[in-house]
Amino acid sequence: MGRTKNPHLYLNTEKNRFFCQRCGEHGNSVSLYAKIRGISNKESCESVLIDFKIKASQTIL
Repeated sequence: MGRTKNPHLYLNTEKNRFFCQRCGEHGNSVSLYAKIRGISNKESCESVLIDFKIKASQTIL
């Protein structure tokens, strides 16, 4: 995601989507978290499961 003085990041929480109008990056909450943290989408998903104490058997993958 680009760094600018006037970022244009749009979040749609109802559809679980983001879009950066400046650089064109887009995706869902998992991919946004991964980009912010500099990790893979898989690592992002695993991190969320750990942080919120969710067992993998409780999720729909």
